Amino acid sequence: MRRTLAAALVLLATAIWDKVGGPLLHARNGVPSAWYQNVFDNNYYQGYRMVSFTGFSSGSGAKINDIWENTNISANDLSLISSKMQAYLDTHQAPGAAIAITKDDRLVYAGGFGYADKSTGEEAGPTNLFRVASVSKPITSVAIMKLVEAHKLSLDDKVFGPGGILGAKYPTPASNKKIEQITVRHLLEHVSGFTDSPSDPMFAYPSQTHDQVISTVINDPARAVTRDPGTQYEYLNFGFCILGRVIEQKSRMSYEQFVKANVLTPAGIKDMAIGADSAANKKPGEVSYFPSSAYNLKLTLMDAHGGWVASPIDLARFLVHVDDLPSKADIVNATSHKDMTTKASIKDKNGNDPNYAFGWVVSPQWHNGAMDGTLAYIAVVPGGYTFAAVINTRPGNDGFAGDLANTVKDIIKNVTWPAYDLF
Repeated sequence: MRRTLAAALVLLATAIWDKVGGPLLHARNGVPSAWYQNVFDNNYYQGYRMVSFTGFSSGSGAKINDIWENTNISANDLSLISSKMQAYLDTHQAPGAAIAITKDDRLVYAGGFGYADKSTGEEAGPTNLFRVASVSKPITSVAIMKLVEAHKLSLDDKVFGPGGILGAKYPTPASNKKIEQITVRHLLEHVSGFTDSPSDPMFAYPSQTHDQVISTVINDPARAVTRDPGTQYEYLNFGFCILGRVIEQKSRMSYEQFVKANVLTPAGIKDMAIGADSAANKKPGEVSYFPSSAYNLKLTLMDAHGGWVASPIDLARFLVHVDDLPSKADIVNATSHKDMTTKASIKDKNGNDPNYAFGWVVSPQWHNGAMDGTLAYIAVVPGGYTFAAVINTRPGNDGFAGDLANTVKDIIKNVTWPAYDLF
């Protein structure tokens, strides 16, 4: 018994380091090799440089020890970031989160916090993929603007009715003639006249295809458009579902294919995709969502309004190419950016102006995403910053990511950021 205890003490002693002066050091011991990518990414994207790496076998498989040093971000700043994010996770009972921050179009920080999968203990990293819910809408908006720039589409093109983009595919019911007034612009601004009453059609018909949902809605007398388009704001997932089909009609490509080729690839993004409809089919590197009821959602049906999965780093890549800042060229021209970020000034039923433009809330430019198992937020904020933040649950006490956004904004203003670019 004493020999066993003595051996254990020797092993413990080998893991104790005494450091005086020099760069900030960080060590990890016994990390399972299958999880090591997130460990590596968390260090690299927080400004660390690896100085030692060793591997060994154990009864449960290969494991890794490493040592990193950081001369880029101070220990106090790293501690501030970690403490604020951990406080958010604790307050909101969130399993895991990841963030990415840019300054003047440079990636200056990215990190994961908590767990990518709390059931296994795998930690979250900034290259993990997360469902981003309605953060998909700005992506769809940029795709529409790419078609406008290519002269394949006009913002004031009619969507339904004779000569409408989708008119031949979805004939207008005699009882729903107002849909023939709806334009692409109306759908982008959530002022089409469609309504979520009695329920959001994108969640009401999960067994249907896009075509079936659109046909169901425009032919249902209970969902008929009764107000003129362009007269009242009502946030609507269904409108962006229709925009996805507009993109397909005009590009002759699937929505996902067009976005990847014309929005994501030009921004240097490779891993974003439309998410899977089950845990068994989730993408490589994708987190697990909590509660498990999140897997009841039909991500493929939600494509253009809420279906993308992305890492915060790739969301940051997207942001720096649509932020109208000079350091990195945008993937839309200046006219498109102005159109895309000029609010409609059309009020909701309560007389409030939502500050909504084309798939973006503006002044500043941002959008959130929220659904069962998911919370996301992207923003372009004053001072040359952008940020992306994602979580693998939807906290009951932060249902629309306001606290998450404020946490990251607080981090941005209290940290001295390095001059490098980690993109």
